[in-house]
Amino acid sequence: TTSFEVTLTRGPSGVLGLMIQSDSDNNVVVKKLYPGEPAHACGLLRIGDIIKSINDIALETKSNAEVVSLLKNEGPNVKLLVVRAESDGPAQATIPDLQQSSLAEDLKRQGNQMMRESQFAAAKE
Repeated sequence: TTSFEVTLTRGPSGVLGLMIQSDSDNNVVVKKLYPGEPAHACGLLRIGDIIKSINDIALETKSNAEVVSLLKNEGPNVKLLVVRAESDGPAQATIPDLQQSSLAEDLKRQGNQMMRESQFAAAKE
């Protein structure tokens, strides 16, 4: 596992842009990152990351409601201590990954279209 600190600064909307949930071990886990919001824009957080503390306040004994309250009310800058399992993949694809995926999908669509057209032409003959 890897641990690191991330400081998020609230944007104009006042939100940090992440959704959390408690897992079966009562860990606070990042469930969702909202595009364009600070938690996503920082580029460091991933789905599945475990938040251990908020502004040096340990979360082990906090309820989900208490954690949400801390996230909402801890001021404009929120420091998170985050733990990540080494095997966890990235929460967001990189631009080259997206381009490669898009290219593969385009080629597949073109291939399917050409197959349909040749089947149609064969049926007409």
